[in-house]
Amino acid sequence: MHRAFVSVLIAVGTTLFFFTVTVADFAAPEWEYFKALSLPANVGADDPLSLILDEDVYVHAADGLADLRLISTSGVETPYLLESLRGSITRTATPLQVIDRGYVANAHSQMTLDFGPGAIRHNVIELGAPTASEFWREVEIEASPDNNSWSSIGSDEIYRVVKGPTVVESYTLRYSVSSSRYIRIKVIDDGTGDLQMGSANGAGEEVVLPDLITSNPVSVSQVNDSTERTSTIDFDLGRSGVPFHNIELRASDRNFNRRVAIQVSDDQEKWVTLSSRTEIFSYTVGLNPLDRLNIQVSEPTARYIRLTLFNEDNPPIGIVGGLFEGYQKRLVFLADASEGYSLFYGNDESSAPVYDAGVVIGSRVDSADLLSAVAGPHSANGDYVAPTLPEEPLTERLPWLVPLLVAFIAALVGLLLFSVFRKARSLAPPPEN
Repeated sequence: MHRAFVSVLIAVGTTLFFFTVTVADFAAPEWEYFKALSLPANVGADDPLSLILDEDVYVHAADGLADLRLISTSGVETPYLLESLRGSITRTATPLQVIDRGYVANAHSQMTLDFGPGAIRHNVIELGAPTASEFWREVEIEASPDNNSWSSIGSDEIYRVVKGPTVVESYTLRYSVSSSRYIRIKVIDDGTGDLQMGSANGAGEEVVLPDLITSNPVSVSQVNDSTERTSTIDFDLGRSGVPFHNIELRASDRNFNRRVAIQVSDDQEKWVTLSSRTEIFSYTVGLNPLDRLNIQVSEPTARYIRLTLFNEDNPPIGIVGGLFEGYQKRLVFLADASEGYSLFYGNDESSAPVYDAGVVIGSRVDSADLLSAVAGPHSANGDYVAPTLPEEPLTERLPWLVPLLVAFIAALVGLLLFSVFRKARSLAPPPEN
């Protein structure tokens, strides 16, 4: 009974110890940097506040921003919600009917659409694919309340371009937001005759643009290898830590299509392949440029980026620059107006906190209406104590010790075997003549 009671006490004590270690994660001397925050003057009790992270935090924080801690002046760790400001696109379908089609020779193909009485706001039309296999046409868009008097509300382009295995097409028309019942589209004739469009669908589209943080490389170098038939382009962003999800390249050539492999590194020695091969291209279709020189990746934070272009039997193309774009990130937290706050970062040994802020705060967040906290300058934490490096093992401090011990033991075993052999010979009977 006594033993069982002691065992229970030990188990409970061990559980409490590990719980304490897990929860009590923040100790100021373990965080190297901080930023003091300024709260808006009109902040109310438990108002959600937004704090946009800046480059200081990206560069000096741990990987994945796992070490961010929001600490009040009274020393309380404040939960937060970490968000990427990716923007959004909300599309609401609006019913319509195609009530008229026509073709004016050497002028345009025409389609009239009826959104019905009391039409809701719309600004997008998705056209069905036409019968032509390849084309590029300008489109004029007009609106009318009565199918009689018309006014221009925009213009756009539709196209289908085929280059080998690559097909690039767009049948989406965008125009100024309208509540007009009737929309007329005129597909301008380019001399190839009537472009017989298929179906049409309408929509109202609301777009919230993403907030981006951009990085320009401090250097770009290119090496063309005629043996491997590749071009290697190395970008140096000058620092690690800032995330990017999109690479916009600038090329000095046109009319090409290249497969691309992407690698990243923090030290130019160990390279990690980011994704499977993608492709970039640049064409001229008539007088129309058609480019896709951007590459989507999964938010690395590396300093060095290497692109390998597979030229096959084509001459190399010149990549003369690039822009690296990442989604801006922010912390959302509930503020106590009577408190001050500081954001601590710079602890590579810390683990990411687990808060219920996603549930508590998430339902109250309206990105358009949040008040903003402002971060002060990047500051060194005066209480910071650098972690002590573990003492090197004896075998690393005295690298000759292990070989010496092995040699000594081998000699000792050899002497032992020799002694046993001699004793065995002395006990053996003499050989018969």
